[in-house]
Formats: sequence, structure tokens, C-alpha cells
Amino acid sequence: MLPWDDDIDVVLLEDCVPKFLKIRHNSAFHKLEINPNWKNRSPLDRRNVIDARLICKKTGIFIDITFLTYNRLRKGIINCKSPHYYPIKDFLPLSETVFEDCKVYVPNKIENVLVREYGINVLKPRYKKWRFINGEWSIS
Repeated sequence: MLPWDDDIDVVLLEDCVPKFLKIRHNSAFHKLEINPNWKNRSPLDRRNVIDARLICKKTGIFIDITFLTYNRLRKGIINCKSPHYYPIKDFLPLSETVFEDCKVYVPNKIENVLVREYGINVLKPRYKKWRFINGEWSIS
């Protein structure tokens, strides 16, 4: 858990996107919003960096869904629209772990991904105004 990030982030690799897009027609997912501009992968499109979002107004939970696509110009690189670029080897193969009593899959080299996203200080027991003490983050 990163306390400065107040939503849940989910990443889908490019191969899974077509299957995911099919569920938007399922009535159980009526609060699923697909960015109509998701096919535009240009990093210049700064206002459309989230590809999809699942919103629960009752609980206030937001799940941002980002599509990681294979970079057509840089072999071995995947990127999202944000733009964030990652070596495929930092993601695949995915590693299985447990989060909140649920089995989840995370990038193979999660530390590398976090550093690319937030900088090297994210691995230290202090990050901005936050401190990591006894396995929990708190505001210092």
C-alpha cells in the first residue's frame, strides 16, 4: 500500500486488452468507464492517460486500469500513455504474492517498477511526508 496513492491501480498487458474490452457490455460492470480515446497511445495525449476506470460511488473506491502496450520503436520495452516505459523483463514473468488476503500478480521486479514510477527514495523508510515504521506507513 502506498498511502499517497488513493486509488487502486491495475495494469493489463496488451494481449489481454481485447478480452477486457468485451466485458464492458456485461451489466455487472455498468460503472466501468472505457476511455474512448484508449487506442491513441501517444504520450502527447496528456489528458487521457487512464485507459479505463471502475468507480464505486457508494464506497468511494476508484480502480484505474492502464493498458501496457509493446513499444513499436523500442524493442523489449512496454509503456502506458502516462508515459511510463518499462523493460518487459521487469514485468514478466509476473510474480505471485498475497495482498489483503487475496492472491495477486505483481511485476517480476517490483522494486525496479516502483523506482521508475516514484524515484529511488520510494524504497527508503521515508518518502516525502511519509515514514514506514513496523510494517506500516504513517505521516511524519
